[in-house]
Amino acid sequence: MKIKLLIILLFFISALFLIPSVIYYLANLQNEENLKRENLSRAIVLPADTRESKLADIAEKHLLNNSGEYAIVIKNLKTGENYFYNENKKFNSASLYKLWIMAVAFQKIKDGLLSEDDVLTLPLSYLDDTLSTTTPTPTLEGFSPSPSLEEEPRFISMSTGDAIERMITISDNYAALLVASRSGTTNVIQFLKDYNFKNSNFRQPPQTTAEDTSLFFEKLYKGEIIDKDYSEKMVDILKNQTLNDRIPKYLQKNTPVAHKTGELFNAKHDAGIVYSSKGDYIIVVLTDTNDVKKAIESIANFSKAVYDYFTTL
Repeated sequence: MKIKLLIILLFFISALFLIPSVIYYLANLQNEENLKRENLSRAIVLPADTRESKLADIAEKHLLNNSGEYAIVIKNLKTGENYFYNENKKFNSASLYKLWIMAVAFQKIKDGLLSEDDVLTLPLSYLDDTLSTTTPTPTLEGFSPSPSLEEEPRFISMSTGDAIERMITISDNYAALLVASRSGTTNVIQFLKDYNFKNSNFRQPPQTTAEDTSLFFEKLYKGEIIDKDYSEKMVDILKNQTLNDRIPKYLQKNTPVAHKTGELFNAKHDAGIVYSSKGDYIIVVLTDTNDVKKAIESIANFSKAVYDYFTTL
């Protein structure tokens, strides 16, 4: 009997020492499990950082080692992945200002103040004088300046719809001036304020930023420029762009791109929306460089690298 009591007593005494040890051991196990979870959560975050650095690496490789100034915005409209460089630096807009004129013209058409069938006519001498005192993008060689030229006094005439199409798809400056004559400078200035393109201006010369330009295309993509129908109409026009030596140049054949170029002296811009089976994205590159030929090819290669990256994620 005494032996049994002694055994029971020894058991309780052992338990008094063992229970704290067991509790301590279990607590350590729990701490280790929590640390594993924290490390796992950190591991989940790492790919996002890696992706950001990947876009930075692509920009560094293809653009940022070039001479001159560059501004870049990349926005993946599916995943939300972004890359920004010099996004708020102001550049001469070159022909990117035609995006604003197009939007204001379509607003007037919606409001009944203008029709796509209205014929716009101005004297050629007036248009040439205006072009000689401003800095628009030169009309490409090989394109007729207008559908119809009359004898002395010579006039340029085209419908509003045709003029909008030409000023976007072939960057026709005569067409842009005709549309601008009906859009109105004050209306364009108000458009920039209404849509919060706060770092852009329609003074001489017009200026914009990569961020404002990307915001324009993002609003267009979401159907927020005027309304959904007119936004889609503008996207369709931009998809018919014929100046395709930059963003679309090396992309997979038949990849839809709604974009607008801008070129003037040291400026070789391109900006737009790339439509991909893996997700659509906005790409904007603005430049100010003496080596414009290299800039054009660099933008094309940069665009291809971004496309390859997004479509292989």
